[in-house]
Amino acid sequence: ERNLEVIASSGAKTVLFSCPEGYATFKKHYPKVCGELPFEVLHMTEFLARELPGSGLSFKPSTNGALTYHDPCRLGRGAGLYEQPRDLLHMIPGGKLMEMGRNRENALCCGTSAWMECGGCSKEMRIERLKEAVQTGATTLITACPKCQIHLTCARGTAEMDLEIKDIYTYLSENLEEG
Repeated sequence: ERNLEVIASSGAKTVLFSCPEGYATFKKHYPKVCGELPFEVLHMTEFLARELPGSGLSFKPSTNGALTYHDPCRLGRGAGLYEQPRDLLHMIPGGKLMEMGRNRENALCCGTSAWMECGGCSKEMRIERLKEAVQTGATTLITACPKCQIHLTCARGTAEMDLEIKDIYTYLSENLEEG
């Protein structure tokens, strides 16, 4: 209730989340407990996919080569947001999106839901996901979840894979035209 009071008192009409878990909490769970929220709840990929087209902003060609996208569990299966991140990636000229065999609702979890320990079974899941990314021919894996990025990067370090792992907002900002 305190979170809602603070947000409502700020006068915010829309609240943006970059974290899929925070987004899911406010989008699905808060309304069940607290009723209708007095503001719009959006994930950043929803907002950017809605607002960037026609905004006058443009992107320079990607120098990252082929890339692949990891669907975070909470954002994909939890919220049904599959196309918005891909729409954003397609805005970058020269960026070739290579889909992993398991994508969208069939995507393999990064293995660390709810900040689960990074060992054993979850590490094997992350390494399996990274191998799937490498098999696409991509040199960069993009995700829209900071937790997935952290844990996939950790696994990449021990698996010695030549795969860059980036968050979608970093990728977009690196390719934004200046001026």
